[in-house]
Amino acid sequence: MIIEYLDEDGRKYIYDEAFLTGKKDIYLDDVKLEKIAKNKYKLPDSEEEVVVKGNFIFGVILQFNEDKQIPLLQNKSYEWVLLFLPIINIIIGVLGGPIGGALSGATMLISIVVNAFILRSNKSTALRVFGCIAMTLLILAVWFFGYLYLTDTLF
Repeated sequence: MIIEYLDEDGRKYIYDEAFLTGKKDIYLDDVKLEKIAKNKYKLPDSEEEVVVKGNFIFGVILQFNEDKQIPLLQNKSYEWVLLFLPIINIIIGVLGGPIGGALSGATMLISIVVNAFILRSNKSTALRVFGCIAMTLLILAVWFFGYLYLTDTLF
């Protein structure tokens, strides 16, 4: 997941986070910052440190010092709703007992991550909203038919 941001001074910030490993790379004006701790980076030509707060699901903020913060990614209110829309899957899944609850929890987490990727895409807002709703309904259908299959074959 790559996020690019251009501030009012014309400086270009690039945040690159690998999904599977969580490895983060920060670039300032196409120069890679040196990692000095888990979420701390150092500018190559100075001693100024940059602290990374957040991740690609909840938002990313670069903090240079107490005064300067760069919000690379902040969720809008509708994005929060769409990110956590799959929670309805847990509410329905609890009615299915332990099998339904476990299956709905797994499918809910998959849907939240996929919705985050959809919301971070460069598509239009309407297409992203439709994609998140469609993904939530698709995952709900997968849960439902998976639950029917598992309960029918196990019992």
